[in-house]
Parts: sequence; C-alpha cells; structure tokens
Amino acid sequence: MSTPQPMLIQHVKQLVLLGVAGLVFALFAKSKGYFTLPAAEKRFSLLFRYLLIGFLIYFVVSFLISPLLSLIVFHQSSIKGMSNDELNISKIFFVNTFITCLTAVGLLIHLVKLPLGIRQEIIKSPFSKSSYLTDIGMGLLSWVIAFPITLFVSQLVEVIVKYVFNITRLPDQIAVYYLKKTMDYPIIFAVTIIVIAILAPLIEEYLFRGLLQNFLRSKIGRKAAILLTALIFSLFHFSLHQKISNIVIIFSLFVLALFLGFIYEKQRSLVSACVLHIAFNSFSILSVSIFQTGG
Repeated sequence: MSTPQPMLIQHVKQLVLLGVAGLVFALFAKSKGYFTLPAAEKRFSLLFRYLLIGFLIYFVVSFLISPLLSLIVFHQSSIKGMSNDELNISKIFFVNTFITCLTAVGLLIHLVKLPLGIRQEIIKSPFSKSSYLTDIGMGLLSWVIAFPITLFVSQLVEVIVKYVFNITRLPDQIAVYYLKKTMDYPIIFAVTIIVIAILAPLIEEYLFRGLLQNFLRSKIGRKAAILLTALIFSLFHFSLHQKISNIVIIFSLFVLALFLGFIYEKQRSLVSACVLHIAFNSFSILSVSIFQTGG
C-alpha cells in the first residue's frame, strides 16, 4: 500500500501536468482571440414567467412525479428469474430513464410554446454570424480548452479535501455511481450512456443557459449573468448522498459552467454550449468505463 507521502508527491505531479496543460491551452486560445466576447448589443429580455414555467416543469417531474413513480415501481417485490441486484438496477434504470425523458419532453413542449422570436433567440440569436457547423466546432474547441482546466481544479480541490479531512476515498458523484452499477447490464448501460451523455446536457443547457442566463443577462449584464448562472448550476448538483465530494463537484462544475456560459454568449448559440457539455460528459463516461474495467 502506498504511504501518504508518495501519494501526495504523485498528486502534486498530476496537478503540475494538468496545470501546465491548462495554462498552455488557455494562453494559446487567448492569443487567437478565443476569450474575447463580441460587442454587446441590445437583445431580447426573457420574461420571468417563461423562466418560472421551465424550472417548474423540472421540479414537478423531479420532486413530485419521480418519488411517486419510485413508490409504485419499488412496491414490486420480485420478478421471476431476476436476482435482487438485477431487479433493483432495473427499477432504478426505469425510474431515472422515464423521469429524464419526461423532463426532456416537457421542456421541448415549453420551448415550442415560446413565441417564435424568443425561441430563435434562445437557440441561435439572429445576431450570430456563424454557421451551425462552426458552432459545433467551437463547442469541441471549448472542450479542449476547458477540460484540463476543469480537471486541474477538480484534482486540486480533491487533494486539499483528502489531506485536510484525512480521507482516502471520496464518494462518487450520483451519476457516476449509478453508471458504475449498470456496467454489468449492457442494454441498461447503453441507454444510461445516452441519458447521461446527451439528454442530461440538453436539459441542463436549455434550463441554465437558454432560460436562466438569458433572463439574468437582461437584469445584470453578460459577465455577471455567466458567473451567477455558473454558481447556481454548480450548486444545483449538490446531493446529500455525495457527502464531502460535494465540495469537489461544486468547484469543478462551476469552472465548467463558466465555459458553458461563455461559449453561449460568444457564439450566441445554444448549440456550442450543448456540444461542449455533451463532449465533457462523454469523455467522463469513457474515463469511468476504462478505469472501472481496468482497461
């Protein structure tokens, strides 16, 4: 077993590598004008009721329908031919997938019901001069820049938490914990990947960048809106089940959310933010899969 001192040295080496990589990418991006926002122009003001209805859809599905559905599903005691573990994973899978899909459908209806002008502004502003292909490319480029910086912050906070609180292993984020549990069930695992990598980012980007950030921008300006939305987004992922890991998760997601908010304002397109978020989640899933299988 590794002693604390060598482990600390190993962590410091990883942090130095990540820090250097993040700094190099950031400086290169800055030299190419990546961190420059376009000139501010008078844009639409999202009415509070549109924001409220969007988040109400999410909260009603997550905190009202989800618990009721769980009570019904978990009332089923056994199914012939299935072990208890298989049954529990299947129940959790059904509830999570159904609730995510229901949320996505509810928010899609919300988007469609918005006035055409507002809908267009949220998805891709008329002021945007880039093509959808360029928006996708900028989302991927943002991932290249954001990933080492976000990982550096995550590792730094994790090292501090471990050594301050004398903890050897931190609890997994809820999504990661669930993903690991599904890896022995190929179909469930495949669908879970789609939910975590695609559906969850689309839902969150519409809620936070599409609705919340647009609403805040008209009240407090672009930069303050990016910061406040990022803070709310990161706190939104707090969970009692994650225990002390909440500190690491909130810090790292705050950094990611800064990039998500920034690229949304830079491209004036929700496509770029969605691509960045999908790329980040997809690579995280790949990392979990490799380390979990020892590959």
